[in-house]
Amino acid sequence: MKKDETVLVLVPGMFSTSEVFERMKMYFENFGKKCEIIDFPKETDESNCLICEYSFSEKINFIVDFLEKLKKPFELGGHSAGATLVLKVATFPQINPCQIFLFAPASTYGIFSLYPSVIKSFWFVIRNPYFMTKNIRIPFECFRKGMAQTLSDELARKVFEKLRIESGKFIFEIGLWIFDNKKNTQVDYQLIPCPVKIFIGTEDRVTPMGVAKQIYNILKKHGKRVELFKLKGCSHWLIEEALDEISQICFNNY
Repeated sequence: MKKDETVLVLVPGMFSTSEVFERMKMYFENFGKKCEIIDFPKETDESNCLICEYSFSEKINFIVDFLEKLKKPFELGGHSAGATLVLKVATFPQINPCQIFLFAPASTYGIFSLYPSVIKSFWFVIRNPYFMTKNIRIPFECFRKGMAQTLSDELARKVFEKLRIESGKFIFEIGLWIFDNKKNTQVDYQLIPCPVKIFIGTEDRVTPMGVAKQIYNILKKHGKRVELFKLKGCSHWLIEEALDEISQICFNNY
């Protein structure tokens, strides 16, 4: 196994803190890959009534500050909306990742994502016309049916216990970008500076295969080095249920 000097910086998605990447970090470090996990400070404090105001751009700024202080070569990985953040950050001129891993990526501005399964899974949010001004917590039943339907009951409960309140504003900017006049999640894909690996579960209901394929096709169109890995039988939480397969794909050269 050759020595790998880069650090993999992992970015959690909606309703998530660093806890959701704990098992992945353990798996990856067994392959000799050092990992750091981003924690957005406003979302680790559930007593904060202003989580609802935490925006996409604020999270981007936090990630950029974190990376500028890292002072060592790094790769970027993100799950779901965390993958959207990773794509955006990677286009900044001062950020130069060696590689990008997208796990069940959510859409960026301009990528269609309102598939029936997505609307059904997020109906608990969007049925409230003022959700973008609220702190949002996902009910277990919605999580189980929409995001974790292929997980065992025990694993689904363990993952759910790691989830936290999410900003309604952030959910709006990611999920309903068509109504976001500021186009916060718009990504200039031609500025992506490195190879990209995309992982998507065939049973994903909230970031379906169609979203991953659109991202893949745009990157291909711009001549980028990109690979798409379809994980059979996996749902949105492939970062829990497919770690053996993901690890082998990511680090088969180490």
